[in-house]
Amino acid sequence: MTEAELRAIYDRRPSPEMRRLLWEIARLHSVVRRAAQFATCFPLYDGQTTSSAYHIILGALRRELAGETWLASEAAASEEIFDTERQRLGRTRG
Repeated sequence: MTEAELRAIYDRRPSPEMRRLLWEIARLHSVVRRAAQFATCFPLYDGQTTSSAYHIILGALRRELAGETWLASEAAASEEIFDTERQRLGRTRG
């Protein structure tokens, strides 16, 4: 769910319990965001036949993160912010 969808749910049924649930979702989003940052720090590894436990776990993490639609939309928004800042500073991507 997007941030706007979550906000709309709260707006329809504001309550202390709903607020707590939405804060929990926000905390979980933060953990997933950090996991995505971690996963991008490592090069892709396709040799599944000789994979170590590390590569198997990292591959599973990447597959699970790929299913997080809110993360993809957040990444696109972040990239747009960085592109705007690069343009402001007169820098090119790369």
